[in-house]
Amino acid sequence: MGWDTSLCIQRFENIATKTFDRHASSGFSFARLQNLALSYLRDGQYSSSPIEAAFRSELGKDIRMFNPLSSDLKVAVTTTTAKESKTCLFSNYNGNLRSCDSGYDVVRTRESVHDVSVAQAASCTSAAPWFFRPKAIENVGTFQDGGLQHNNPLNLALWELRHLWPDRSTPDFALSIGTGYSESLLSRACVGTQSPVRDRFIARLFKTFMKSLDGEKMWKEFHNSLPDYAKQRYHRINIAVEGSEPAIDDIASMHNLKRQALAFLERDNNLQAALDAMISSLFYFELEDVPEQCETGYVCDGHIYCRLALPPNGRRWLFTQLTKTSSFFIILGQPIACVDRTSKNLPSFRRRVRFTIGSLDENIGITLRGITDSPTAISGMPKTAKQLVEMQGLTADFGCLDHRGIDKALPRLPQKRKHYGIA
Repeated sequence: MGWDTSLCIQRFENIATKTFDRHASSGFSFARLQNLALSYLRDGQYSSSPIEAAFRSELGKDIRMFNPLSSDLKVAVTTTTAKESKTCLFSNYNGNLRSCDSGYDVVRTRESVHDVSVAQAASCTSAAPWFFRPKAIENVGTFQDGGLQHNNPLNLALWELRHLWPDRSTPDFALSIGTGYSESLLSRACVGTQSPVRDRFIARLFKTFMKSLDGEKMWKEFHNSLPDYAKQRYHRINIAVEGSEPAIDDIASMHNLKRQALAFLERDNNLQAALDAMISSLFYFELEDVPEQCETGYVCDGHIYCRLALPPNGRRWLFTQLTKTSSFFIILGQPIACVDRTSKNLPSFRRRVRFTIGSLDENIGITLRGITDSPTAISGMPKTAKQLVEMQGLTADFGCLDHRGIDKALPRLPQKRKHYGIA
């Protein structure tokens, strides 16, 4: 949608206010019972129209979900089928068919005119049972809240990453953002004789089901399954709310939650590690050519680039920050300044580097320091020189897009035709 952070916050607050604008009756009055009965018959308490309206263009037109971006950013929205309760993704990218045993589907229509819109995808993923009725999309299906199967969709993101880029088993970094959790609920475990009412099997089943939707629990289980060396790539931002968690439709709590979130961001020490990972992943290294053998090993010539196509103001900010913080890359333990000279033209970031390795199987580690609080690996690192050569196709035949050799010889330049004078 092209919204900045401030506009996203503003739009979210407007959506919540319009969606949950209903004066609920307190207690067990007749009006309250009537509302509950009507909600049951309608299969939901609220209309999703404000959600859909917010994700339409300024002209009120639908924007298609399958809409590849110029930045090549991949976006996917989780949802669950209403009938089979199967996980599905609406995405803005193509990809080969997922295997039958993958456990989820990527929804794609046969004809582009039937593609799911951004507004429909937003309505589907938000359709939490009891609050909203499932969203029916013509020629596609009926869908509900994506959190019913994956309330923390980090695993889904990693599965998609491995499908789209099979040679990338791990991401440069992964950031999981929670919606808040209550520590008071986690510590409210009873000891000894249990209440005969509260702990009957229906209550126990309900608590077990609700616990299965706990995104924080899913994160801890996922993080515990990671090997120690990989944990530094995965980050989580979540806030422990004061008291009990507010209901989804409790719009009166928004201001207090916003205050708690801002206070949390100011004191959270883990946030800096996530920021360092995000900044470092903007940079990547490419070899200029196949490493040249020398007496001590192999000489590697290459460049470190910034992956973002920054406008002039963005490039100016980047060069200013790198210079102000005296930032440097650490290559095999040796520091190299990020900016070696200042240019008035502010070209795209490119830093030429040269280093020597003992063998092509030696890991090349490149980290960034200065603009980050601690040395953090740049994108794709560490890698061996052999891996970089293969990934860049430096030893492949030149001549075709797929690096196939040219079987047919190039034609010779035609000779100039000779002209003879007439006697």
